[in-house]
Amino acid sequence: MFRMMALVRLKDESDVDAVMAAANVMIEQEPLILSGDIGRGLRLFEEYGVPHAHYSVLLNFADEASWRTYIGNEPHASFDAATHDKIDSMIATQYITTDDS
Repeated sequence: MFRMMALVRLKDESDVDAVMAAANVMIEQEPLILSGDIGRGLRLFEEYGVPHAHYSVLLNFADEASWRTYIGNEPHASFDAATHDKIDSMIATQYITTDDS
């Protein structure tokens, strides 16, 4: 399985719930995403000065080719168009796992 994980920090004026809802729509509409999870950051380390993501996303694909196709597909393009200007920063990684969970 090919997995993509991203931690996203939004601009201060951005609506976290609206961006997460748009991400959930993208997951529901994209058949190449085998499973996905979106979670709001709890921001528990902020008291220690550690910057936090507003939300995280974890997406599972059959393989790298499926992920590369998804990047160019309409559900991702619509999500990107609706949210790109709301993102302050993002860090992402992709990796292969033998665990199907």
